[in-house]
Amino acid sequence: MLHCGIKGYRFPRTGMADMTRILLITDTDMPVAALAPALQAAGMEVVGEANSTRFLVQRLASLGPDLVLIAVDSPLRDTLESFAITHPYGPRLAASALRVALATGVAVYAAQDVPESVSQHAFLVARAMLAAERPTRVSAGEPPDRGLIEHAKNVLMHEQGMPENEAVTALRRQARDQGVRLVDVARRVIAMSVPPR
Repeated sequence: MLHCGIKGYRFPRTGMADMTRILLITDTDMPVAALAPALQAAGMEVVGEANSTRFLVQRLASLGPDLVLIAVDSPLRDTLESFAITHPYGPRLAASALRVALATGVAVYAAQDVPESVSQHAFLVARAMLAAERPTRVSAGEPPDRGLIEHAKNVLMHEQGMPENEAVTALRRQARDQGVRLVDVARRVIAMSVPPR
């Protein structure tokens, strides 16, 4: 695969014969780095990690990864989004990936020429590993932050076109299925929301 500098990000791939190259973003408490062995066992090449804006931009420019794995609440998602705007082949999160990303707290950004099946494969590996390692963190007696939950509900209604009752049900279902607090799911939804233009 041919890579160019940051100005053009990289030359388009002509096929997927090469091993899929993945960059891990490790700036949050989510154990993204711990996913490396499973991703490698699944036939992907972990080309590096980044935990700051400077390192992320450097690695995107020098490595031209096919995929970027990042926690949905990572502040570096803003850097990824900005990079994608200025680099035609830069990694992007497909709109169709929003719901599944929220289900695990991790998102896979894919370069423009990477088939959806490849990014979906990486996501499934990450989801399986995180589900196996995730402790149960439900705190039944802790009151939820209603403001955050209301905000998240409105995000789902606006961006996903859900009716109000469906949005509330989706938030509760994710919290139950993941063994996390409702407010934690709400924070993920808000973190993944599309910023106003």
